[in-house]
Amino acid sequence: PAPQLAATSVPGQIWESLPEWLRCSAVVLSVGPGGSGVAFHKHAPRRKRWWLYPPDGPTTAEAYDALALCPVADLDSKVESLPFQDRPLEVIQLEGQGLFVPALWWHATLDLEPTLGIGSQYSMGEVDIHVSLEEHPGSGFALYHMACEVHKSDEARAMKLFEEALRREPCNFYYATNQLLFYLNTACHPRTTMNLFDDILAQASKSLSRMQKMLVLRFLVPIACNFAEWHAVHTRLAKYSTAVVKSLWDYTFALVADVLPGKQDYCLSRRLPDWVLAELIYPAPCWNCGVEKLGKVGRSGIDKLPRFICETCWHISRRSKIVRSKSTPSSTPGQLLFAGKRDNCTRGAGDAVDAAIHQYLGQHLHLRLPSEEQLALVLMSGCCL
Repeated sequence: PAPQLAATSVPGQIWESLPEWLRCSAVVLSVGPGGSGVAFHKHAPRRKRWWLYPPDGPTTAEAYDALALCPVADLDSKVESLPFQDRPLEVIQLEGQGLFVPALWWHATLDLEPTLGIGSQYSMGEVDIHVSLEEHPGSGFALYHMACEVHKSDEARAMKLFEEALRREPCNFYYATNQLLFYLNTACHPRTTMNLFDDILAQASKSLSRMQKMLVLRFLVPIACNFAEWHAVHTRLAKYSTAVVKSLWDYTFALVADVLPGKQDYCLSRRLPDWVLAELIYPAPCWNCGVEKLGKVGRSGIDKLPRFICETCWHISRRSKIVRSKSTPSSTPGQLLFAGKRDNCTRGAGDAVDAAIHQYLGQHLHLRLPSEEQLALVLMSGCCL
């Protein structure tokens, strides 16, 4: 039904100016300078370039890898690099023209000049996903939304649909994180969930920039912490908790290692609390002696920048009382130190979780494990900007 708009209002005048076929429940107004546009997604101006694929998406894995996450500014050159048979349909829309994009079709746009366009589209609530999947069984979009439709009534079918959707669109991290949440809320074996964590991290390493990886981690960190807490209380399942946390921690640390205090590209926010970094033991050049050794972050200097101090200088400074820190360093690798903030930063993680994680880390790592809040703060600090 048409929205109730005052005929004299600007929105009302725009609505009345639209032809009947364009009066859908959601009207889109898009404005963009030259060189801007929208990358491939699912759901008009002086000159706009469109690229389109049928609902199944790119025809080959090579085309998918090249275009799925390609910035719109690079799409033209990426498309030209593909074999002709793998390229999307291409349309140049001129001033005054309209373009109808069928449901579920992949499409990307590029404004070739400063443009003002008006579009309209239907919401997912108005789409019969059963019919869509029947008509387009190879569409990852239809497979994913059908999985969401049946996940409560038919878990086995939902699991297959999620897996098939992700197989067709391996770079769709929205699908992947929701599949993780589905696994956590079903009687799925933790090994399956652990493997999905590893698959997501592997795909992120292959496909994403560092900033994009950080965004994926912002979703994975809370999910991993819940996974660890739920399974670590069971003796036979604790190994899955430690494996997932270790895998995620290794990935996170490798991502931010070169921007931590003491590293050449250090650029963490100065607003990051000292106690967040105080949990970490890692190798870096010592601010005091200049030798690269294992150590930790000490108190910030006059310039508000944290100082990295090696373990040797820590012991010397403690004896001479020259340098003091807000938290006492531990000599036991793998010990978790919460600097008086345990209740606030663990979000209720039980002692069993700590014990299981400590047991593994104490034997295999020279790193203290940060809590969920600490990882989140590091990720939110803008360290990769």
